[in-house]
Amino acid sequence: MTRLLILATALSATLASAVARAELLAQDEFLAPGQAYQLSAQQGEQGWSLAIRILPDYYLYVDKLIAFSAADGIETALALETGNYRDYPDPLFGSVKIYQGDLSLALRDNPLPGELWVKVQGCSMRGLCYPPEQRLLSIIPD
Repeated sequence: MTRLLILATALSATLASAVARAELLAQDEFLAPGQAYQLSAQQGEQGWSLAIRILPDYYLYVDKLIAFSAADGIETALALETGNYRDYPDPLFGSVKIYQGDLSLALRDNPLPGELWVKVQGCSMRGLCYPPEQRLLSIIPD
């Protein structure tokens, strides 16, 4: 009987904790990924770069940021210059490198005119991680 009472108490505490966490997450408003981190392609004197704006309390994984062009069904990776990143103890992936704030990363290779694809994944510092996604950016040479 004592074991049953201890088990019931532990189960009740676990359930209460799960409900409290769900209510907390429901109260928090998280931005859509397109708002939390914004990407655009810019042409400068030195070539093309990827401009990234990451709002406060959000971050992007360095190793999940990949630029590529696609023509005739073939993806061609484009080398990105590494920007200022920091090490972060991520709850999902352990110690990772992340980007925060505003940055510009030079593309070492010129993308094909018309499009630039970017694979990206980021999270909120409050515990919500977005699934990986691909974004299409326009490339219109001057």
